[in-house]
Amino acid sequence: MTPLQGSPRANAHPADRCGECHAALHAEWKTSAHARSQRSPLFVAMREKAGSKACEPCHAPLAALVQPGEPVIEEGVTCEACHAIREASEGPAGVEYAYALAENRKFGPICDAKDNYFHRMGCSPLHREARFCGGCHAWTMDAKAGAKLAVFTDYPEWKATSYAQAGIACQDCHMPTTTAQVASGAERKVRVGNHGFLAGGGERARHALGLVAKASDLDGRIALEVSLKNEGAGHAVPAGMPGRQVIVRVRVLDAAGNEGAHEERALGRVLGDEAGREVPFYAAQKEQADERIKPGETRKLDFTLEAPSEGTVEVAVAWRSASPAIVAATGVPAEERPMTEAKIPFGARQKGAGRALLPKTVMVRP
Repeated sequence: MTPLQGSPRANAHPADRCGECHAALHAEWKTSAHARSQRSPLFVAMREKAGSKACEPCHAPLAALVQPGEPVIEEGVTCEACHAIREASEGPAGVEYAYALAENRKFGPICDAKDNYFHRMGCSPLHREARFCGGCHAWTMDAKAGAKLAVFTDYPEWKATSYAQAGIACQDCHMPTTTAQVASGAERKVRVGNHGFLAGGGERARHALGLVAKASDLDGRIALEVSLKNEGAGHAVPAGMPGRQVIVRVRVLDAAGNEGAHEERALGRVLGDEAGREVPFYAAQKEQADERIKPGETRKLDFTLEAPSEGTVEVAVAWRSASPAIVAATGVPAEERPMTEAKIPFGARQKGAGRALLPKTVMVRP
């Protein structure tokens, strides 16, 4: 979260003003996490408890560039927060942005767009590069004794993957393109990026992990092996804020649908205080654990479950916005979004032959 540079001016255009011409893109943006960056309950709670403005440059990027009280400040990562950026320079301290607010020039990757009555246009291939996202999706803070603690790691993780080597940028996944009108009355353009970023509603989460579930009989119980492979993300899953989790829930249902044995496992990155307790990032001094699934990695989990004579074993994988410890510290309930699932029916035990219908393997691609 590097401070953003630019020339202050009296005001910047609020998103609704941009939406008068860019209605479809504006509607997509309103569903995004970017639109909620300054007002999401978890961010608001953490900002108050941290008592710091260190997160403002990314959660309210125009606050330092416009006059106090301008509506765009409360809009978070709003239209001009991205489209007034003329350059993103990467150095030892991270990525820094240069703004052109005073020029009233809007930058984007569609380079044949013409100046219009409302603003001038700027050609920016940068807007399709991962570097453009790196200024906010990588952040390290100072811990005690001068140590550095990485908090947001998505961009450096991407740089170390085959995605980066192949030139697959953040936008290729989070802003998939289509042929559409960019502005009202304009001709349709190819490669128009989705401005919902496909994270806020959970769409990207459903394309991240492949699932293989193998069930077999184990002396009357169900032996279940769950394999999760990060097939669809160029960063670790779950991404973003430490304390987010991938939840793996397994349960056994009898023939009537009644739940019997069940178990839950959580995978995520945990930051801790000096006493070794999981805490929000602003109170952390060290990384305690990182059980996230890295790009291309397969994680195997084994379960042994008591089972009735016949029924179904179910596997449900979900994304959770915060661990129980983070929920307790902030008072903000966790959100969950489904990622993938599998069901394996099983039958009664057969003399000398295990259970009917087993062993069985179910594979679900992201």
